[in-house]
Amino acid sequence: TFSSTLSVSIADSTPNATIYYTTDGSTPTTNSTVYSGPLTISQSTTVKALATAPGENPSAVASASYTQSVAAGPPVSDDFNGSALNTSLWAVVAPAGGTVSVSNGHANLTAPGGSNHDPFVGGDNSVRIVQTIANGDFAVVAKFDSAPNAQYEGEGILMQQDSGTYMRIELGYGGSGVTGVFVGSISGGAQTTLASSSFSTGAASLWLQVQRTGNNWLISYSTNGTTFTQVGSFSHTLTVSQIGLYAGNYGSNPSQAPAFTAAVDFFHNLGSTIGTVATPTFNPPSGTTFSSTLSVSIADSTPNA
Repeated sequence: TFSSTLSVSIADSTPNATIYYTTDGSTPTTNSTVYSGPLTISQSTTVKALATAPGENPSAVASASYTQSVAAGPPVSDDFNGSALNTSLWAVVAPAGGTVSVSNGHANLTAPGGSNHDPFVGGDNSVRIVQTIANGDFAVVAKFDSAPNAQYEGEGILMQQDSGTYMRIELGYGGSGVTGVFVGSISGGAQTTLASSSFSTGAASLWLQVQRTGNNWLISYSTNGTTFTQVGSFSHTLTVSQIGLYAGNYGSNPSQAPAFTAAVDFFHNLGSTIGTVATPTFNPPSGTTFSSTLSVSIADSTPNA
């Protein structure tokens, strides 16, 4: 592991060997980059290398993984606009199976049908993505474009101290046109209800908001992203090391557990929400007249734009 940058050298004991390498995890070939000196890496990287020499068979592929350790800080916002999950930020956890993908600006967390992926029964078997954070105050909101519409489908936000000690805030279908919000604390294999609420099902998108100040917690939901309704305000001690998003399902007969995909539009730290880049400006302004030539400068007020 390393914290900032790391210099990696590759060597081979065969005289006159040529080393080919990759840094994207792919298998190197003689068409890959030729090694000529130490590599400097600045993110978690898997380096693979292949050696050849005149009159010799190619070597086996050697592989080495290097992990960048990032100091824990506040929750980091993500709009999931890339083509794949940012694995430098999020870790995928799916102990009972399941998949996570990113497409169309959403993180899609899929709990397959026919087996349980419950966040409590039998341990936390939900399909989830988590990021490491400092144990401090925070306020976050997540938007789910996948309102549960069948019994035992669920999605939500998870804060954990460790794999057996955590808090979950779940949106779940309660039947008869009702969506429930449940807040539970899990420790030592037991679950304690901290707060709960329900509302009429119908909104295509749902928001969950979590605010923590010391041991005081405020949990809210919204059906429009503007007006939030309080689920509960309570005191609870939890040494938070990770926060994340999850999808789950359940069936008393696991073979009947429904398939469910939580489509998360965004996860925002309300103290550092991802903003919009400022509109570029022109100097001189539009409408300026000139007779021969004109020099036009374009600027943007957003740092690093």
